[in-house]
Amino acid sequence: MTCKAGGAKANSRYTQNNMAFYKCLKDYLTDEDYLRILPHQHEYMDQDDTYQTQLLYKTIMHLATIDSKATSAVLRDNLYNLDAKTVQLNSNILEFHFYFSTNYNQLLGRGEAVDSPFHLLFKAYKAVQDSDFVRYITQKEKEYFEDKNGAGALTYEELIAMATNKYNVLIAQGCWGAKSPNEQKIVALISQIETLKGDLKLSKDLIAKLKKSNPKKEADEKKKKKEKKEKKKKKKKETNKEFQKRDEKWKIMPPQGRREAH
Repeated sequence: MTCKAGGAKANSRYTQNNMAFYKCLKDYLTDEDYLRILPHQHEYMDQDDTYQTQLLYKTIMHLATIDSKATSAVLRDNLYNLDAKTVQLNSNILEFHFYFSTNYNQLLGRGEAVDSPFHLLFKAYKAVQDSDFVRYITQKEKEYFEDKNGAGALTYEELIAMATNKYNVLIAQGCWGAKSPNEQKIVALISQIETLKGDLKLSKDLIAKLKKSNPKKEADEKKKKKEKKEKKKKKKKETNKEFQKRDEKWKIMPPQGRREAH
């Protein structure tokens, strides 16, 4: 990618500035950047294939602004879906805080306006799979919105620190992941259902035994076998009789001599 030099205006102030600006941009553009601006050549090139560096800079800034807006939208969506991320991270509070801080600080660094993070954090904390932690956070949320004991002046950094401390304490006590009474009842009920399903399920051996212990069915099967055997025996007997008759007929038939040729 070059800026065309030479010609009648090669020594003009405009051309010199254009070349200097182009060289400056060129030093900072990567190969990937060139590929991104290549489809927009018509926006910064003259008909004689001369780069108008001011227009090139405008194109670069336009593409960068579009990328910035798209990234900001992704970061904002990440913050509004923190509760789902908490579940995805298996309620690991330390990993969750890193994820939140990364998205929140990047959005602020882009000069974007961000709503108060308290609602986002409280919503995410209440999705954590630990009844003691959720009970603790619910109480803190109530105190914050009712401004009890000056809790209304709480900063989100302090809230994060409190949540981290509670998480570390529960981990140290070996109590992390405790279920609520209702959750425990549900787990017990599921266990009972699975046990009943196991009791009601008949094994293949048991089914086979039940089939064998059916007197009527056994009698029918024996009868069928007997009839089949007798039918086969009768057919064999009839076949033998027919063969015997043919044999006897042949024996009593007088021999017929050959006719002599005249």
